Amino acid sequence: MAWHKPTNLREWLDIVLRHKKKLFFVSVPVTVTVIIASHYWERKYTAPAIVEVRTQLATEQINSPVATSAVKPIRSLLRQDLTSRRAISQVIDDEGLTHDLEFTADGELTKRGQILKNKMIKEMADRVGVNYITRNNSIDRVRISYTDPIPDVAIRVTNRLVDNYIEKASSLFDD
Repeated sequence: MAWHKPTNLREWLDIVLRHKKKLFFVSVPVTVTVIIASHYWERKYTAPAIVEVRTQLATEQINSPVATSAVKPIRSLLRQDLTSRRAISQVIDDEGLTHDLEFTADGELTKRGQILKNKMIKEMADRVGVNYITRNNSIDRVRISYTDPIPDVAIRVTNRLVDNYIEKASSLFDD
């Protein structure tokens, strides 16, 4: 008997009903395994922010060679600025993420606390994402994101990174 492709829903259902044991014994163990395993996977939350840097507008408003020279490093070093040790350390301090670390009586981190903070800085830098959406002479649109197991921390760190970057970029023009 040659096999022919089912042409309507009734024929498809007949095939499923004819082979229900085969389908059941394959799909149930896979489903149960996925459900059980999903409880052991660490959940990760990503908080994105989109930053728009209008380089053309900034240089036109100020109209000076100093402004043009100040915009160039902002554009080329954005990724390095956001993932640098200094930027991540500032976020950790601003958000008070060091409250679980060991401090001396003076309020300084102990050696062990410094080691843990350095480890935290490295881990956080690895979870920061900087992707250019648009990049041309007049505008840069950048997606900055941070991934963390705690949704609130992911949001706060992303917002703080953006705020600190804006403050740093603005201070270049204020001087």
